[in-house]
Amino acid sequence: MKVTLIRHGETPGNAMLRYIGRTDEPLSPVGCRQAAGAAPDLLPSKVFVSSLRRTSETAGLLFPGVPQTTVPGLDEMDFGSFEGQAFTDMESDPLYRLWVDGGCEGGCPGGESREDFINRVLNAFEEIIRHEIASGSKEAVFVVHGGTIMAIMSRCAVPARDYFAWSVKNCRGYECEAGFSPTGRLFLADVVKWGAE
Repeated sequence: MKVTLIRHGETPGNAMLRYIGRTDEPLSPVGCRQAAGAAPDLLPSKVFVSSLRRTSETAGLLFPGVPQTTVPGLDEMDFGSFEGQAFTDMESDPLYRLWVDGGCEGGCPGGESREDFINRVLNAFEEIIRHEIASGSKEAVFVVHGGTIMAIMSRCAVPARDYFAWSVKNCRGYECEAGFSPTGRLFLADVVKWGAE
């Protein structure tokens, strides 16, 4: 089954390089233009989005009139006390330095660890893919978050790449083919970039 993963358009916090996870920001004017000008080559019958408005707004501009299915499990990472701040705001914060020096893998104070985040996202994503394949769907389109895409691709893409290697700009993403191995493991193969560079 063909899967397309698209990151939402820019928000004000994205433009200021802030950690925007659970904050429910709308798209900025730039983000609206990005989504409206993306000219997708897709005609999905539905699109999966997170519970945060930046994904539903982007999907509405990319695919006007297409029904949206909201999946909270696909929400961006919860950055806890780092939420809404830029890295320059926290350079001298020992908890932030500890997190960054650990490869951003540990838990954010009051938020999620990368492992917890990835597991949450993958549980939601795999459930959708299994259901869509079982129902005979030929494609599944997702408008989600940069972190959500990195979580999915870092665990499922073949060949494997590091978490941060899957980072994409706003209104960019990946197309791939989803399937399950004989052991039942979800994989994403034939990966190509989606969206203009």
